[in-house]
Amino acid sequence: MKATTLALAAAALLGAASANAAVYQHSANIQSNGAWASTLLGSSANQFSLSAPGQYEFSFELTPNAGSASLASLQAVLRKISGPGPFIEQLTSSNVGNNSFAGSFTFNNDGGPGLFDFYLAFTNYAPWQGTLNYSVSPVPEPATLALFGLGAAGVAWRRRKQRGE
Repeated sequence: MKATTLALAAAALLGAASANAAVYQHSANIQSNGAWASTLLGSSANQFSLSAPGQYEFSFELTPNAGSASLASLQAVLRKISGPGPFIEQLTSSNVGNNSFAGSFTFNNDGGPGLFDFYLAFTNYAPWQGTLNYSVSPVPEPATLALFGLGAAGVAWRRRKQRGE
């Protein structure tokens, strides 16, 4: 009985973890010689496609190398470049400074399969170098989270009951 309970708990945990695993991850070195700089990251290596409908989260982090100049402002745009359904999300920030900057977009891919890209533009006063990391992960549906919560509560109740005997 203990083995069955442990196996079910492990299966629930693995199922919940895989439901939120990134479907796409990428890292790119970014550099600018100063003034207004932008990168479309438009090569096929920096684009991603989604075939399954549903809600997704696009997360990114821009980290400066040691000694890089300050960023005055930043604009990030995620867009759908092919497939049904228009889509665009953007985020802007001023006075980023020498700090790392992170942001995220939550979006629905209801229009079906499509190809996406990420546009990053920023202003800087002097040469800047850093790393951009981004990932795309499905957002778990509320039913999945409820099932996971019920499973965890059941395992906790079972364990408490066993200790009380």
